[in-house]
Amino acid sequence: MRTAAAMWLCAAVLLAVAGVASAQALASPIRAGCQMGKPPFSDAHGHVITATKCEGLFADVFYLAMQRLGQNFTMTMIDDDDVGQYVTVNNATNTTQYDIIVAFHTVTPDRLNTFDFSISMYQTQYRAGLLPEFHKSAAGLASSVIRDSVWYLLAVVSTMALVLGLVLLVAESFHPESELMQMSRWRRGLTCAEAGFETMMSGSTSLALASQISRSVRALFAIMAMFVIAIFGAVITSQLTADAASQKQATVADLQGQRIAHALPSLHTWLQQGAGATVTEVRDIETFGDGFYRGQQPGFKGYVAESDVVAFLHNLHGGAAGGYTVTEEFTPHGSVDLKAFPWSRNLPRSWRDAFNIELERIREDGELAALASRQVSKFELPVADDITVGNNAFVAFRAVAIGLYAAFVLFGIGLFVVDKLTRRPADEEEGTAPTKVHDVVGASGFVWRGKVYNGAPPELLQVLDTIAADGTRR
Repeated sequence: MRTAAAMWLCAAVLLAVAGVASAQALASPIRAGCQMGKPPFSDAHGHVITATKCEGLFADVFYLAMQRLGQNFTMTMIDDDDVGQYVTVNNATNTTQYDIIVAFHTVTPDRLNTFDFSISMYQTQYRAGLLPEFHKSAAGLASSVIRDSVWYLLAVVSTMALVLGLVLLVAESFHPESELMQMSRWRRGLTCAEAGFETMMSGSTSLALASQISRSVRALFAIMAMFVIAIFGAVITSQLTADAASQKQATVADLQGQRIAHALPSLHTWLQQGAGATVTEVRDIETFGDGFYRGQQPGFKGYVAESDVVAFLHNLHGGAAGGYTVTEEFTPHGSVDLKAFPWSRNLPRSWRDAFNIELERIREDGELAALASRQVSKFELPVADDITVGNNAFVAFRAVAIGLYAAFVLFGIGLFVVDKLTRRPADEEEGTAPTKVHDVVGASGFVWRGKVYNGAPPELLQVLDTIAADGTRR
């Protein structure tokens, strides 16, 4: 019972720490980048109670672009539990039916701080959506290869080491005379884990094993470790050699699929919130596009698909002749190769294009760096490592390794706590109690220089007991 309680207590502490870390990592990007950590502005029922002017690098760049375009916009952040956090931009220069919704679903707080994303605007009949996008920073594969390969190798070696340690613990438990079983209970688990890692790295262990099963399994894992480390070492070397020879850079295609997966739900969510368009999921985009251009989809103002599909359908059905226009890719850098929203002919696009062009000019003129230097202490364009790149096997191995780490740590802590709680005070005392000299031959006798003396007076026995006790303590 005490063992289970200790294990659950340790698990609860670890879960609490993980929960705090996850909550901090999943903090709203809008609050971090636009409001600089200010609290939300809605009541418990989700009703908006206030709107606050946005501050931060993104707002500064937006205001600067609008100022250079001769526009006067006010950007405010609204927090609504029904809709979520969003930013509204109202045109104060003239009365217009076009508002802007800024969706920060795929932007991390770090990227908001450095403005390492591009912007394209999509207009509907009633409103326009402003969707931030990434662009891939120019970074070679060397750093990612080293990081991923080392993590992968560590996960594999750790998994094998901890499995070996578990086998040793079970096998040696059937041999009470073994070195492992002479240790206290909490040290056995940690010693087995240490023996597993020692075997994986050196091929042997200093722990004396009494079980033939333990020795055989240890030899098998040592051979496997030799091949695993050698193979992965060769893989890392070959990857780094190829990268140095070709100077190959990580391409956008590495993350394109995941970014599209993040972008489409964002569009779906925000366009459903009264943005003037109806969004649905279709199984065959070509059939849907054919019906759209033929006027068979009256409830839709546009659609989203891959760029080549949109271009094909738009040209096939004469979309330009019908007054429809296709927007550019999400960003001129081409991070997400999508085109979208052939909106109806009555929508203005001039200042949308001018806005995107002005953002690029702000970058080229160095004004972006100047604004960033006032917002953050150190301006660096981060590499695109916010989305984990790797195969499922790597993720699975790392998860298993972390799980086994946690299991062994909890196991060791639990055994240590139980050992402390159940140890008796007498067990902690070293040495034996002093022996009374007259206990050897009876209550009335004693041994002196090899001879037995009977009938000794009690006073003499008491003196000899005192002398024997002093000698034992010394």
